[in-house]
Amino acid sequence: MSGLDRDLRKDIYSSLTGSSSGLLGFALAAVAILSAFAPKVDAQGTNRRKEREMAEARSDIAKCLLVTSLFLMVLLVVSTIGIGVDAEKGGNRLISSLILSAAFSSLVGLLISGLGVTLSILERNAQAQQSPR
Repeated sequence: MSGLDRDLRKDIYSSLTGSSSGLLGFALAAVAILSAFAPKVDAQGTNRRKEREMAEARSDIAKCLLVTSLFLMVLLVVSTIGIGVDAEKGGNRLISSLILSAAFSSLVGLLISGLGVTLSILERNAQAQQSPR
């Protein structure tokens, strides 16, 4: 990004600010939702073990989302600072490096968390189909 025109960089920073703030809100809402689910108290035997495992999986997904939220917050703050500070002709390498690393890390975190949530939902559906009614 350091080789781009100043106005184009500012447009990119502005876009990143909006995108990262939206994703940050989404990630924190997902953490709050995952935290609200507790294991079923009336589960017996193997169901109790599965409920405990599902609770641990939700906890791990929430941890991953919290770390992802940290990277999204770094992206949001550095992009906002970049709008006002990055006025050099060649750009600011530190800001560019921080933005690229935070963007890549948050992307990986969102992908891993999304995969974890998907697997958790599939497991819950498989359990529901196996349980007698």
